[in-house]
Amino acid sequence: MNKRGQVTIFVILGIVILFLIFLVTVFKDTLLESKFGTQTNDDLVSTQVESIREHVEGCIEEQGYEVISALGKQGGSLNPGLSKYWYGDDISYLCYTEQYGPCYNMVPFLTSHMEDEITDYVSENLINCVNFSSWEARGYEVSAGSYRVETTIGDENVIILVDYPITISRGDSVLEENRFSKNFDVPLGKLARVADMIVNKEINNQLGQVFTIPIITIFHGEIEIKRDTHGPYDEVYTLGLRDDIFSMAGEKYIFQFAVRGWVT
Repeated sequence: MNKRGQVTIFVILGIVILFLIFLVTVFKDTLLESKFGTQTNDDLVSTQVESIREHVEGCIEEQGYEVISALGKQGGSLNPGLSKYWYGDDISYLCYTEQYGPCYNMVPFLTSHMEDEITDYVSENLINCVNFSSWEARGYEVSAGSYRVETTIGDENVIILVDYPITISRGDSVLEENRFSKNFDVPLGKLARVADMIVNKEINNQLGQVFTIPIITIFHGEIEIKRDTHGPYDEVYTLGLRDDIFSMAGEKYIFQFAVRGWVT
């Protein structure tokens, strides 16, 4: 092959290579998007939805522990009206009078009252904990609507549900999550039932005499009831479980409240 033929071949090869480079440059983004883009975005967005769920439920857990712990120490109310200062806590009078006679039930629907207290507290404070700026800084668009909180107190647990529509998107990938929840293994409902029994006995028994052994027997010995007399008319009850399987921040969960009756 003569030199002129070799030059022609090299010229043709050069043109082909330049054309291929041109095609790759022009269609690179389209080819990559069609092969990887949608799937990758979907996977990424799906992963971020899960991390947002963990974040929101972490905030529910934080707020929930705060309010549930406070309700136990303060007799079922965050801001007790009639209260007694007791070892650093203002605890509610669940039964109270200033007369010579049985006390009056101050919170007749104790469990429902505490459900409202938890719902109101989480509703007010959740927004101060939730923050989506770290996702937005990574190129995700996050939009959140208004939320609604619902609380259910059971014998051995408290469930906080939050209906909170959150949408996260990136490119064409859009996912939404709107139901978040947290379960707290706390016997608040059971201790509230014991408190109701004690209050009823304070009201109905002569001179407010309460015998705790029958109540403990009803709950098969699970319940501990401690009663402290403070002054001539006040009593403080501290309720808990005998075992240690329920705890709040490493401490045994208690429910304490005060009563006052038969004032002379």
